[in-house]
Amino acid sequence: MQYSNADRTYNEEIANKIIARIASGEYVRDACKAEGMEASTIYSWKKYRPDFTARFEVALEEKADILIKKGFEILSHPLDDDVVDAGKSMRMCNNARVNRARYLAEKYFWWAAKCDKNLSDKDIELAQLIKHVSFLESEIKKNGK
Repeated sequence: MQYSNADRTYNEEIANKIIARIASGEYVRDACKAEGMEASTIYSWKKYRPDFTARFEVALEEKADILIKKGFEILSHPLDDDVVDAGKSMRMCNNARVNRARYLAEKYFWWAAKCDKNLSDKDIELAQLIKHVSFLESEIKKNGK
């Protein structure tokens, strides 16, 4: 039986730590670096070790959930500026901040779709649209318009 480099370098303890880091939202490269490994080693393990591959895929799905939550969090927070007009403090929307939030949220959704192959761009777009519409409705009610 021939052994691959993945078999010679595989370490269950390090693998568990890297899987945990990825599942908590870290990028693969950062998780590997923190454990003193190159990302290429992980991809080698993924290629030749089905047991590791299954856990790696689950970790990516968990990471995708975290990324989606971060995207929704960005869209959900009020992105208003306080403005004083005629002695009254009122909240006004700042378009630059809204656009930046939308851009950042879309980045998180895109990365989530790359991590979890079960997510489609359509699922994320629909979820984002629903969340954004809810946010706008709450802003309209809050401002009485």
